[in-house]
Amino acid sequence: MLCRVTKRIPLHKSKSAHLLVLILLATTLTIAHVNDGLLEKRITLHLQNVPLKIILQQIEGIANIKFLYSEDQINVNANISLQVTDEPLGSVLHTLLFPHQISFKVHDRQALITLRRKLKASWVGDPNQSISTRQPLVITGTVTDQTSGSPLVGVNVIVRGTTNGTATDGLGKYSLQAEPNDIIVFSFIGYKSSEVNVNNRSVIDMTLTEEASSLKAVSYT
Repeated sequence: MLCRVTKRIPLHKSKSAHLLVLILLATTLTIAHVNDGLLEKRITLHLQNVPLKIILQQIEGIANIKFLYSEDQINVNANISLQVTDEPLGSVLHTLLFPHQISFKVHDRQALITLRRKLKASWVGDPNQSISTRQPLVITGTVTDQTSGSPLVGVNVIVRGTTNGTATDGLGKYSLQAEPNDIIVFSFIGYKSSEVNVNNRSVIDMTLTEEASSLKAVSYT
């Protein structure tokens, strides 16, 4: 007759194993919570054309964190703008850094965020160039008649000195990409052409004036 022998784990060892699993699980959840909580801190900042370093310092004070970066990689003296109201830190960092090819990494236990430059092989230029001049803007706006205020359809909108252009739609609206310091030219048959400097703006509305010759009535005798 065969006897089956079952080895039993001592009760105190079983409790210790369960306790270890719970500790590991709690530690994992705590780390995740701290990381999520750090990026969920709410930020409100309205700064126009100030050094990136100042913006980072303001965020440090609001969120009680520290940024770590190398000035050899990141031009923190470049003037940029940030307009956010009650947004989570994670979203703010995406808005502030990603368009300028800067990545970030969160070190939750130290409430530390490290910044580094993303390598972009397609861009070649002066590493000391202002951040704001490297990133194209999407410009939108409406072109109207100066006298009647009616939208003008088919107005040519082009970046001066380039072939980058578009035309206004049925509502007089347009959209195109341009550099912050580009000049946009608006031209339309029967109207005076007009030029405007982008000056780091994303919305540019324009009114055009009819040519004097087109306003004159033609009479025949």
